[in-house]
Amino acid sequence: MKKILLSLLIVFSVAMAHAQWVQQTSGVTFALSDVYFINQDTGFVIGGDNILRTVNSGQTWESYASPYFLSLMRMSFPTPETGYAVGLDLTTNKSTVVKTTNGGNSWANTNMNYNKWLMGTCFLSANYGFAVGEYGKAYRTTDGGLSWDSLVTGTNLNLESVFFTDSLNGIAVGGGLPFPALILKTNDGGNSWSEVSSGATNYLLSVYFPSPQIGYIAGWNGNILKTTDGGSSWTTQTPVDIYGNLDVFFIDDNTGYVVGGDEFFAGIMKTTDGGQTWVAQSAPVSAGMEAIYFINPDLGFCVGNLGTILKTTNGGMGFGDEDPAINVQIFPNPTADYLTISFDNVNADLAANISLCDAAGKIVYTTGVSENNQVLDLRTLKSGMYFMTVTSENHEYITKLIRE
Repeated sequence: MKKILLSLLIVFSVAMAHAQWVQQTSGVTFALSDVYFINQDTGFVIGGDNILRTVNSGQTWESYASPYFLSLMRMSFPTPETGYAVGLDLTTNKSTVVKTTNGGNSWANTNMNYNKWLMGTCFLSANYGFAVGEYGKAYRTTDGGLSWDSLVTGTNLNLESVFFTDSLNGIAVGGGLPFPALILKTNDGGNSWSEVSSGATNYLLSVYFPSPQIGYIAGWNGNILKTTDGGSSWTTQTPVDIYGNLDVFFIDDNTGYVVGGDEFFAGIMKTTDGGQTWVAQSAPVSAGMEAIYFINPDLGFCVGNLGTILKTTNGGMGFGDEDPAINVQIFPNPTADYLTISFDNVNADLAANISLCDAAGKIVYTTGVSENNQVLDLRTLKSGMYFMTVTSENHEYITKLIRE
């Protein structure tokens, strides 16, 4: 299915796009959890207790199999020579950090004296970095991983991802029952953390800042959050039509990607307007994606289940013929009672059904499309934010609307 996401605008002009991702030969079949490139030629992929390295931009991959029984989750390269991967030593059930100081030629495993699974890491220099994991655990090192300070986060919920924009300011995200979504912020290098209210109701999985003030979070059920003030406040963006474990990466303040999926579907979506709209990109595999990384606006890699490594050299876009632009109007928005959806040059294949879901992802309204100017009676809906989806056999459109 081709998918296009529409932003909250008076008029939407959208064209179909054909994506270009090419599968690489990884030589492995196990799930891959993270990818990181230090330049356009040299990059790393981790999964289980294996670390893969390429020195020719993904044409071939060499595998470093750890002698330890590990489950590696995320990695960070603060310098071309120094890199870290974090996870759990399944033999000792201890937090583990694997480190290289020679650009990946060799790796040393260090068991931390903690028994929590590490889920995320962020290093700002060869010596200074952070790791987060299960049950609200966060750690900091100032000596390249020789020792780690346990930080007090004030939560027992899982922390999945962490990102620091400088040595003092950082965001960690995660969740768990009974409060699924969790955002923590520090402005003193992790000495203290405060919870940031976002209104999100789904488990949060990944956080990324392309600049000190602009940041994005991805969570379950395709939820996307954005900050423009360094993480002090967050707003809900148009959700992406991807489920599973999402990862988010932005090239600049406005251009970014979200990947995810399940064992039967590889989801890749791109935005060029800061998350207002998302365009689905096709993938040549049926395996969920776990992580994505771009070296520049054109060259990127994503990895996932079944040893899958995908590469693009054009930002994932630009090949194939494009369908004519389709103009869609919705008005008024915000609305109090009735909403009109107007399709220009609509045909029976384009629009078949309309559904509305609330901010939690619950479908609260459905109807068929029978004419070019469709009027929706929204008087029974509560005030708040909703997402409208127009679906046919070959198209899917999603936009945000407000019920006053």
